Amino acid sequence: MKYSIIIPVLNEEYYIRRSVHSVAVQDFLREEFEIIVVDNGSTDKSIDIAKQTGADIVVYEEKRGTNSARNKGITVSSGEILIFIDADTEPDAHWLSRIDNILRDTTIGAISGPYEYGFRGIKKIISFFVYEIGFEIIGPIISFLLRKPVSAFMGGNFAVRRKAIEKIKKFPEIPFWGDDTAISMMLMAVGEKVVFTRKIKIKSSDRRFRSEGFIILSLKYFYHFFRMYFTFNV
Repeated sequence: MKYSIIIPVLNEEYYIRRSVHSVAVQDFLREEFEIIVVDNGSTDKSIDIAKQTGADIVVYEEKRGTNSARNKGITVSSGEILIFIDADTEPDAHWLSRIDNILRDTTIGAISGPYEYGFRGIKKIISFFVYEIGFEIIGPIISFLLRKPVSAFMGGNFAVRRKAIEKIKKFPEIPFWGDDTAISMMLMAVGEKVVFTRKIKIKSSDRRFRSEGFIILSLKYFYHFFRMYFTFNV
């Protein structure tokens, strides 16, 4: 098995069908990847829907938290490369093929990419320059200036080699905000090359932006990125 695609789920019955289905219909040999759904305590129909839609393995993780669920998925996976997405994301049909093409470069330990939120107008423009262009350059700039390696890293859209995970044992089981930044820091601290690239952009719901507001949530993301960078010890 080449790829294991792991999806943490907590009460996502509205989104999970489209997420699992979009993975199941990738233009990639189905025998080369498995779909693993990790139930993190759902009380709705999320897991039934995931099973009906094409999930190969469904497991339960009692400890709440995205990284706890990801770690559970790792324990039952068999892929050489593990890919993690969120339950409200929808990769296009060529997403896995693009990941496969990039990871032919064996010097890369992990890759991550941005989300396409479906914004329009000025939000679309700002999102492009901040969450795509900005995220590609922020890691290299900060790493060079402060001599502490980090990369922009989206927890709902990344792939990492199993041998790289084995170096850090498991993902840090910390609260949601900044958990993905911590992963990138741990991987880079053990010498793994981590790359953020627009080539693997993935569609995601904009529900958090609708709930908290575009500016407030954007500032919140950046705050937790830098909070983790300056406080997390690797």
